[in-house]
Amino acid sequence: MSGSEVSAAQAKRNVTITAAIAGLAGLLFGYDTGIIAGALLTITPDFSLNSLESGLVVGAVPIGAVAGAWFASRGADRYGRRKLILISAAIFIVGAVVSAVSPGPLLLILSRIVIGFGIGAASAVAPVYISEVAPPDLRGSLVTFFQLAVTVGILVAYLVGFAFTDVNEGWRWMLGLGAVPALAMAIGIVRLPKSPRWLIMQNDVEGAKGALARVRPAGAEAIEMEIQRGWARDGDTVPTPGNMTRLHGYDSRVSLDSRSGSQGSLFNATNSYFPRSASGYYEPESARFTT
Repeated sequence: MSGSEVSAAQAKRNVTITAAIAGLAGLLFGYDTGIIAGALLTITPDFSLNSLESGLVVGAVPIGAVAGAWFASRGADRYGRRKLILISAAIFIVGAVVSAVSPGPLLLILSRIVIGFGIGAASAVAPVYISEVAPPDLRGSLVTFFQLAVTVGILVAYLVGFAFTDVNEGWRWMLGLGAVPALAMAIGIVRLPKSPRWLIMQNDVEGAKGALARVRPAGAEAIEMEIQRGWARDGDTVPTPGNMTRLHGYDSRVSLDSRSGSQGSLFNATNSYFPRSASGYYEPESARFTT
């Protein structure tokens, strides 16, 4: 994407690509939520896990995600939305690779806490980044990319789990392949513009105008008007770090913090344990089909 003014079609394409790449954070969330369901069926006998250890393998990710979401609520303003997504992708890659080669349950649990941290941070900040880059008329639809990606991630996880069901130590492939979308997100995010809102928080108004020029078809005057009307609602001509903790009239950290509480929801528990529960009623091979 160039920093010069673009046509309406180019601007829409650029902002859609931006939302899709940032939305990969949702795919990571969905993939890990879904893949552990199938992987646990083979991890348990391979490592001779008891009930507590199995629970820790599953619960490690939500534990890490709570910490990651909390960190994102503070780090998003300090380091920037784009940089935090990149850091989260790198953390997830490391965690996925280590979990895939883990020789025992302890390292597996620790690596999944690391994965959870990356997921929590990325899933907290990605919707914020998308909303701040998207134009007002597309903002709602583009933010739903994240939720769509969660669903797609779960579906992909189930297909991967089915593909590696009969592979020796196939769970290692299941967990390790999570690094692929994380790598795609890391590569893609470095080419995307920084959040215009965050740039204004850093008093880099010119940088914000340049970022908007990559995702808006309007000229300089219209971009200037958008900055003044949309991001100076508290009466200031240009928002500053002192008054920009408020996002559209409420504290942006509240939105980010609220996500940390959703990481251990019934949704996660159902997806993570359903195949294991099904194996109590059906043969283990049949239970794998439920993934």
